[in-house]
Amino acid sequence: MIASRSEDISRRITNAQLAEVRRRIAQVESGEAALIPGDEALARVRNLEHLPSS
Repeated sequence: MIASRSEDISRRITNAQLAEVRRRIAQVESGEAALIPGDEALARVRNLEHLPSS
């Protein structure tokens, strides 16, 4: 019973993640969002001051 509940939760999480990925891809393809290089993204996150720089 616990295993089947866990599988159901995992399936719902996976479905939610896939929906988010599809939404973000659509945003990029429509021009609503733009991609930036990984280094720039990490620098922006580090500048939020809540994460230490490595």
